[in-house]
Amino acid sequence: MKDRYLRKIDYARISLTDGCNLSCHYCKSGEDQNVNQLSTKQLKTIVDALDKLAFKKLKFTGGEPLLNPDIVEIVRYTNDKQNIKNIGLTTNGVLLDRYLDVLISAGLKRINISLDSLQEDKFLAITKSNDLKRVLNNILSARKKGLIVKVNVVLMKGVNDDEINDFLKFGRENDVQVRFIEPMPIGHNQDYISNKQLKATERFKNYPKKEKKPNCKDVSDYYVDEFGYVFGIISPLSNHFCKTCNRIRFTSDGKLRLCLHSNEEIDMTPYLDHSDQLVQMIKKNISKKPDQHRLDDNEVSNRSMNKIGG
Repeated sequence: MKDRYLRKIDYARISLTDGCNLSCHYCKSGEDQNVNQLSTKQLKTIVDALDKLAFKKLKFTGGEPLLNPDIVEIVRYTNDKQNIKNIGLTTNGVLLDRYLDVLISAGLKRINISLDSLQEDKFLAITKSNDLKRVLNNILSARKKGLIVKVNVVLMKGVNDDEINDFLKFGRENDVQVRFIEPMPIGHNQDYISNKQLKATERFKNYPKKEKKPNCKDVSDYYVDEFGYVFGIISPLSNHFCKTCNRIRFTSDGKLRLCLHSNEEIDMTPYLDHSDQLVQMIKKNISKKPDQHRLDDNEVSNRSMNKIGG
């Protein structure tokens, strides 16, 4: 379906939980530690509604979605739908070895793994976890088993911007696409992010840019290193991509968010037991999707990223 700006909205992200087993500064704040999680039945109702609306792509997020004990059942249920054939997952990768084979068998097609350092001491400082080797092994295993794997790196000044070449080498050698992401002011992380902010487009200006295909809705811009390796940059601050935005989000407490950076959200919980009613409410509210974010005007989401869904 199309919004009022004639963008075709056919991609949804559903947060399965806002709980997480890591504690990254830019994502998880201390405002509310209660874990919100819809029931599996309610999550299936959302999937049913999106399928009826002919959504093509669905990504399960968190928090850490692998903390939801029914993750495999939810993926398998989604894979049986008529229209939703592109099923993805965003994860920190720590628990992936527990679920990888069954998720692939359930229909998972692609996976985004968040990884902000290849150095053990720095990984510990960022995440409060010693699981770097486990994450790296899980990335390699996912790729070997045939999943499309993208590694998402939040690029922070003075934290990990000295690891760019290491990440490019890692991507080249292991056939995974690395994507560098500008830090975004979200929730209560604004003071932390303001000191780490950098413009990715400026940082990579000396790399040749790879042209996108016409009508491509991928939010990444693509660049090529000296060895011919193609990597991505996601730069919501220095390079708006709102005009091609085709996504909506469902939070783990049942709110519909039409824009990641807006505070506007619509409570869908009264309709989560009735997919036909939910279909009508989604259709009604798609028309309210804003033309672009307002970060330039200092309009920032009050929710932290783990409370929205990555």
